[in-house]
Amino acid sequence: MGQKITLTLGGIEFQATGTAGVKALRQKPAQQVQDWSREVGQEAVTTIQMSREANVAHGGSKGTSRGSSPFLHSINPHLHPRLYHGCYGDIMTMETSGALCNIKSLLHCGIRGSEMFAEMDLRTLKPYQTLIKEVGQRHCVDPALVAAIISRESHGGAVLQNGWDHRGLKFGLMQLDKQICHPIGAWDSKEHLLQGVEILADRIKAIQKKFPTWNTAQHLKGGLSAFKSGIEGIDTTADIDDDFVNDVIARAKFYRRQGY
Repeated sequence: MGQKITLTLGGIEFQATGTAGVKALRQKPAQQVQDWSREVGQEAVTTIQMSREANVAHGGSKGTSRGSSPFLHSINPHLHPRLYHGCYGDIMTMETSGALCNIKSLLHCGIRGSEMFAEMDLRTLKPYQTLIKEVGQRHCVDPALVAAIISRESHGGAVLQNGWDHRGLKFGLMQLDKQICHPIGAWDSKEHLLQGVEILADRIKAIQKKFPTWNTAQHLKGGLSAFKSGIEGIDTTADIDDDFVNDVIARAKFYRRQGY
């Protein structure tokens, strides 16, 4: 029979099954409960419940987690969506200048320009809203950030040709470069979004490791820049103050206010 553990931190419910998952979750609260308290804005309430579930429910043998996810986290449906922003900082507190302003885009730039384009993509993103939330929460990435990348990169798929950009180099809603990774799944599938968000989370973690003295906002911005252009060209904070990063964060703030 497999173990199951449930941990609630400030309204966010974490669940893990199987020996490895339970061990990982048991170690998590001590490291993160104070962070969750600050981020959620209320005292974190921790409850741990251990239970035994029938082996058939997990499809594995005694002491294993085969057939079940070793560790997953999901948002409490009673928690206001604006309170969930993943593990990499709150975008609503981050500074951004919005889309780049130049002589060709004086009327459609800055934060107002970013919000205008984000609003234009609301309808095309709507069919993916539930999926975006699910995938974002799976990797502890703010769903609003995922929505913003999709808006910026493919306008919700509206500009794609059979899932590809006009050059045939980038694929799917999140426009993954085939020269860097091997895209999986259909262009608008859950598999594609899982791959894209996992790559984003990995890039943020790589920036955290490369620049341990940077703050949370800089790590997130660095991860976004690395998602778009790779980590090799990032040496200072000046390298992450670019059009893609500022535009995506401005759009993400808009989508957060829309319930993402």
